[in-house]
Amino acid sequence: MLDKNIPSTNIFHLPFTPNTRILTENTLNQYSEIRKPKRGYFPIKIRKISFSNELLIIGVILDKEPEEMVYLKVTTSELLVSCSVDTHENYLSRCAYFSLTQLMYYYAEYNFEDYYWPGFLDQETGGSKYLMIHKSKDNLHVSSKVRYKGLYKPGKQLPIVSAKRAELRKAVPSIQEQPPKETHKVLGFCLADNNNERFRTNHYPFLIPYIGILNKAKT
Repeated sequence: MLDKNIPSTNIFHLPFTPNTRILTENTLNQYSEIRKPKRGYFPIKIRKISFSNELLIIGVILDKEPEEMVYLKVTTSELLVSCSVDTHENYLSRCAYFSLTQLMYYYAEYNFEDYYWPGFLDQETGGSKYLMIHKSKDNLHVSSKVRYKGLYKPGKQLPIVSAKRAELRKAVPSIQEQPPKETHKVLGFCLADNNNERFRTNHYPFLIPYIGILNKAKT
């Protein structure tokens, strides 16, 4: 079910690429005969309004038409779509179609993994103690809180662990971290991945040593 206030007859189903939460433009076009005009400029503006009870609400304005609402719910294998106008189980509205193509933009596909959180939200409050929802003017990003990184999502493919023992890797030769004796060379360090504000940082910052050659001015 998409939402208790939306009848099941008003929900359109779009399948994802198997084992992913990716909707492709090719799949979308197989389920709809609507297309962008080949000539002329057709303005489409979307904004991600909210994410509550696993329901992503998007506002869409087509040309000079009034804004309509598109409702999306990401499941394990398909995207459930409804709209404030026209959409039902056998027909996808213009507003819903163009909002999805606008999400894809130039890439001919869109990954809805960021909005796939089955069972992670409180059905009464719509919020979640596990998730952070970052809202900007027209965009919205959902991610797990740092303390809950690595939570398993139902339907997500786990890596295959082989019973075969892997051979130990040999040590890789590295730069000796001592100042060189030659006066025209210096030892320096680069700080890698120093942007700790990034929400997708997967490791701590670390130093990479290097040897620099000085010019005549010793710089």
